[in-house]
Amino acid sequence: MMGINNSALLMVLSLLLIGCGGGGSSTPGTSQPAPPPPPTIPPPVVVNGTVQVVNTAIDSPNINIVIADENLITELEYADASTVLSVPPKTYQASVNAILPGDNNTLSILEPVDLTVAEAKRYTVFTVGKVADASLSALIVPGQLGGIPLNKIRLQLVHAAASAPEVSVHVTVPGAELATPEATFSFKGYSKPIILDPANYQVRITLTDNQTVLFDSASLDYTAVGTDLVLAAIDSQFSGASPVSLLAVAQDGSQKNIFDVNANASIRIVHNASDAEPFEIKTSSDTSLGNVISFTEFSDYLQVVPKTYEVSIILDSSSTNSITVAAGQYYSLLASGSVNESDDAAIEALIYTDKSRRIATEAQLRIIHGSTLSGNVDIYITANGDISQATANFSNVAYKTDVGYMSLPAGDYVITVTKAAEKTVVIETAVSLTTNRIYTAITRDGENLDSTMLGLIKIDDFVVE
Repeated sequence: MMGINNSALLMVLSLLLIGCGGGGSSTPGTSQPAPPPPPTIPPPVVVNGTVQVVNTAIDSPNINIVIADENLITELEYADASTVLSVPPKTYQASVNAILPGDNNTLSILEPVDLTVAEAKRYTVFTVGKVADASLSALIVPGQLGGIPLNKIRLQLVHAAASAPEVSVHVTVPGAELATPEATFSFKGYSKPIILDPANYQVRITLTDNQTVLFDSASLDYTAVGTDLVLAAIDSQFSGASPVSLLAVAQDGSQKNIFDVNANASIRIVHNASDAEPFEIKTSSDTSLGNVISFTEFSDYLQVVPKTYEVSIILDSSSTNSITVAAGQYYSLLASGSVNESDDAAIEALIYTDKSRRIATEAQLRIIHGSTLSGNVDIYITANGDISQATANFSNVAYKTDVGYMSLPAGDYVITVTKAAEKTVVIETAVSLTTNRIYTAITRDGENLDSTMLGLIKIDDFVVE
């Protein structure tokens, strides 16, 4: 009996095992699902910083800014601000190349400097100092992106004027007494961001005595909520007593030159009437604009109130006409023509706008066509005077025309003036030009309208010893 019972028990156990599929899942042909993957953690959000470059080296040519071996900013002029670059936070190598006269001609004037950009920060980079004495450097002014408190404005002050001493900067309501300045700093100094209510403000720059005013902006309209400006004192290129002007740089890449409220106009007189006696020029209020001068002579600059003047060339028979001069500008007033003519060549006062800012890496040459006898002309600037195969630098130039300022390398040149569309030479003069200089040449008639003695009146740095 025991043997039979044991056999039956084994059979029952075998059947049970077969029915259970060997101890696996109770559902034939299925398996356990894989566990879900761990959740993906997104990388942290990186907020770019911004970089804006401002060219404030008074003798600088146009420049290219090289960042990470790329020309990211090109043709940046003096007192000009670049567009605002948005860049990932890290340290960059930045350098400055001067654009020289000629095609694709540049020169490194500032070796690479480290520009470390932090996340969500802004950097206004000023090129400061002077190119001529190799003092050019980068002034990196850190600032804030956004974050202006509600219904406020933000200003930041910078001393970028290499020629100015230590100064104090006062930002007040217009006409307020000078008191505690917003900042006192030397060249390359800058303030923290200043939060103010939207309003009209007056910016005055004084010596550190807080009394001697070097610059006065008069009233500035900063009434727009959210106004965000960097205000930099820079070396002035304008007429007037102030050694500085103010450059307002905005975050949209715009900028505005602000010159001193007392800035005047500067004007000089050139005698270019070959058959006229020595004369002076007076305004309608009988104010003289210079001493009595003779043919081919010129006066020093005289500072005058900016406005419209009726001016008279004082001769036996005076010639009167109207001129307008603007604040901060320099002008040459040519008494040009003939006392015996009544048409386009009649003597008159011609006004031309001058440049005062010299550039360390180039000579600037301007030619004004002031000869009544030569008609329209072509003008050549060559190394040796050979114009046989040359193309004119300026063609069909009419009497009274200012051709503008040319940028040239230092060197010896020949200025050749011919009849328009001809190679018939009427004036030929050799000149030597030096960088960091400005030269003006005015074509003239021969004395007493002698057509065989045409020449040039040479002014500006042509007469520098």
